[in-house]
Formats: sequence, C-alpha cells, structure tokens
Amino acid sequence: MINVIGYFGIMIGGMILGLIFFGGLWFTIQKGLGSKLPALWFGISLFVRIGITLGGFYLLTRGNLLNFAFCLPGFIAVKILFVNITKHSAQSAQPITQEKSNAS
Repeated sequence: MINVIGYFGIMIGGMILGLIFFGGLWFTIQKGLGSKLPALWFGISLFVRIGITLGGFYLLTRGNLLNFAFCLPGFIAVKILFVNITKHSAQSAQPITQEKSNAS
C-alpha cells in the first residue's frame, strides 16, 4: 500500500530543498553583483548549494526511485515559483524608456 503521508512529506522536503537552492541563488546574485570579489561569492555559493541539494536528495530518497519521483516535482515547483516572482519584480523595476513615455 502506498504511504500517501510519507510521500507528501518527501514532496515537502523537495520544496524545502528548492527554497534553499534557489533562495541561495537569489541571495548570491544580490550580494555577489555588488561585491569586489563576485567570483568568490558565486563559486562558494555554487558548491554549498549543490552540496546541500544533493545531500538532501540522497537523504530524502534513500535510493528509491519512487521517492525521487515525489521529491523532484516539489523542487521544480519552487523553481517555477522563483522564476515567476523574479520575472515580475524585474519587469516592475525597469526604468521608463522614451518610447513608453511618448505612448502616454
């Protein structure tokens, strides 16, 4: 019998891993672009985020493909959420161009 609550917990765990990975990426971009050593920010962040994510996937799935099939969609759902949030915030932060001001 399928343990629905257990698989739901694994999906939530995938979402938490996605929050850590993509939230860390967002934080790195914010801090790294204004830093004097952006390569250091991006390099360290990459290894830390990948290490946490791979370790988390290993602990959550325990080598079971069915567990992985529930963990990965949670991770991808958070990615889609982050892409939509950052896309909307980037569009609202763009300066008004000459073409837009003439159209008004």
